Amino acid sequence: MYLYGYHTVKAALSNSKRQVQQVYVTKEQDFHINSPKHVDAKYLDKLLGNVNHQGIVAQVSSLPLSHIEDVGARVLILDQVTDPQNLGAIVRSAATFGFYDIVLRDYEQLIDSSVMARIASGAVENIRFVGVANIARAIESLKEQEFWIYGLDERGEQSLQKCKFPEKSAIVIGSEGYGLRMLTKKQCDALLHIPHHGEFCVLNASHAAAITMYAVMSQT
Repeated sequence: MYLYGYHTVKAALSNSKRQVQQVYVTKEQDFHINSPKHVDAKYLDKLLGNVNHQGIVAQVSSLPLSHIEDVGARVLILDQVTDPQNLGAIVRSAATFGFYDIVLRDYEQLIDSSVMARIASGAVENIRFVGVANIARAIESLKEQEFWIYGLDERGEQSLQKCKFPEKSAIVIGSEGYGLRMLTKKQCDALLHIPHHGEFCVLNASHAAAITMYAVMSQT
């Protein structure tokens, strides 16, 4: 896969879990590494299409996947989040608020997205992705490890503001259009809603995830 942008490539080069095949740099980019391939901007435009590559691109391996048994105390579960830009923003917030394990399906398409990595601005290198075939079974596994599972739902019976999170907490975020699936809701120990002012609420999945992860971090 190709990564592009200064901060994204710099973070990838410092990650021992990445294998770097080649780094392409334009003459205008002041980026000091060993043995880069110097190219012009048109070459990178042809390679990547119409993106803001900032004159630096790296061809790298995919990140290795982690296992559900090896997660830390804060876990984020993505239940059919499919937009790479949303995922990139979520990854950036997860790294900020200490949710270093992200459980998701369709992981190859999502974590190998150069758009997601660019939006995450290097934070993707700090995350352990747990790829699963079934979200329901992943939740069952976390419960066996004594995690409490909290689903985010605008009609949730419990307010995020009043929730007391235990040390081992997993937050479940639903898809951008439909939220949590019914089966996923039934598996959650509690469904949380984010309090808001007035009747108008336009939080997308990444905004809601960031607010919730901050709330957990502030307590645990």
